[in-house]
Amino acid sequence: MRKLKDKLLNNLFKIFSLLYYFYCKTLRIRIFGNKDYLPYNIKKGGNNCIFCFWHSQIFPLIFSHRNKGIAVLVSRHRDGELIAKILRSFKFNLARGSFKRKGEIGFLSLRRFLKKGFCVAITPDGPRGPRWLFKEGAIILSRETKKPLILVGTGYSRFIEFKSWDRFRLPLPFSRVAIYISKLYYPGGENFVEFISEELTRYTSLAFELSRNPEKITRG
Repeated sequence: MRKLKDKLLNNLFKIFSLLYYFYCKTLRIRIFGNKDYLPYNIKKGGNNCIFCFWHSQIFPLIFSHRNKGIAVLVSRHRDGELIAKILRSFKFNLARGSFKRKGEIGFLSLRRFLKKGFCVAITPDGPRGPRWLFKEGAIILSRETKKPLILVGTGYSRFIEFKSWDRFRLPLPFSRVAIYISKLYYPGGENFVEFISEELTRYTSLAFELSRNPEKITRG
């Protein structure tokens, strides 16, 4: 009975992944910003980095950055299991566990992936908020590994906003999606946490502007 249940669940996850893929194919995605870190330039052993984006804006990034071996931090909470299955199907590496302190499993796993030459991805306000508040985990990881932070803003021309803690935003089919890849940031200064949090919010707002007006001239 257990094997049958597991098989059914795996089939459901496969169907969900296919639905996600074809849903994203309807989106008109454009990527702006740092050309060195556009998806087609990401490769193991290259200039790897720590991508950071708000939890509410993750939806198109799984699709746009698939098949690159990027290591993603996923919580061990029950709601993390679905995202973990989807990420595996799109050839992401997984780092499971907490990320609050240096010695915790999630932190050590991400550090290991960085040392192997992979990029890693973190939602600095996840997994439970507060919304759009940059926690220090990614900054500590950057300082320890000497790898830069790269902020990723995503914006949609049309979307639905859910009543979850992060006010998750789902781009509607056939809407325009803008993804903005920032310059490199290395931690420094007393108020760096506040600064980097404001910068990520700025890039997210910029991406929303670009989704509505993709010809807007921008500078990172």
